[in-house]
Amino acid sequence: MAAIVESIEIARRPEDVFAYATDSSRFPEWQASVVSVRQEGTGPLAVGSSAVVTRRLGRREVPGTEEITALHPPRTWAWRTGGGPVGGTVNGAIEPLDGGRRSRVTIALEFEGHGIGRLLVPLVVRRQARRQLPKNEQKLKEVLEREPTAGNPVGPPDGARQSNPQPSFSAARRVAPRLRRCHPHGAEASRCRWPGPRPSGRAAEWSA
Repeated sequence: MAAIVESIEIARRPEDVFAYATDSSRFPEWQASVVSVRQEGTGPLAVGSSAVVTRRLGRREVPGTEEITALHPPRTWAWRTGGGPVGGTVNGAIEPLDGGRRSRVTIALEFEGHGIGRLLVPLVVRRQARRQLPKNEQKLKEVLEREPTAGNPVGPPDGARQSNPQPSFSAARRVAPRLRRCHPHGAEASRCRWPGPRPSGRAAEWSA
């Protein structure tokens, strides 16, 4: 059967796109069928690196081992899936645009079935892939184009929090009037709650 192929243009450098798209720990963020990922090994990504990826096929959740079979940063990569009733290959290619400021990403999917997988591939897997691949690429584009962070092409994973966040300017403007009223020599000092004995002079800490 012919490969299922889709392309999309992304306003990010090929290096950023490649680093994100080949990181299996990020698959659940942009691939709708991925339920969970368990990486095998701790070394840097290389040919032979693998992960156990559980994907939803129809109503079933099917785990499979996905292994890097080709890796040529920041242009091409390939994964091969095995260990289940459905196997296949994913080939990715990135073409630089606008002098390397943007990228065209092309992903091609091919499948093969074993046992019951011979029925699943034409009836479920290929149909699902045809629907999901354009949506997955659109999600890849959205994630990569939102607020990049230095040293991290897409920022922290969902749910991660920054340590020691800095207050916004608008928040500081809201707090400032209360601090002035609750200054030890302010007009409303008697109505303020103090964290300890009321400070005198140029106190450093107080709260409204």
